[in-house]
Amino acid sequence: ANNVESGIPGLQREIHDTVWNLEHLERYGVCSELLRGIILMGAGYLVFGCVYKNQALGATGIDMVPHLGFWMQYPDLVRDGAKYAQILAADAFGGRSDPFAGDGGFAGP
Repeated sequence: ANNVESGIPGLQREIHDTVWNLEHLERYGVCSELLRGIILMGAGYLVFGCVYKNQALGATGIDMVPHLGFWMQYPDLVRDGAKYAQILAADAFGGRSDPFAGDGGFAGP
């Protein structure tokens, strides 16, 4: 439970524990521990990325967020992926393959 407070060796234990949790999802309480590990790794990514960008690059404010451009585009990327999955599913199951048809756009021949 004190892995993160122990520095680098503690972070290594945290990563090891998270991988073990992925391999043993059928055991009681493992999914909760897995979620905790993923949240801690995400928080570490954010904190260390912000510190690095501030110290090494002199970034301040929102510019300190690591890979800011990606995270700003992420909702649109997910939306595009969902539309693409819908097209693939429609093609596979014989449905309407164009989710944009009927939106007033050119549907083609």
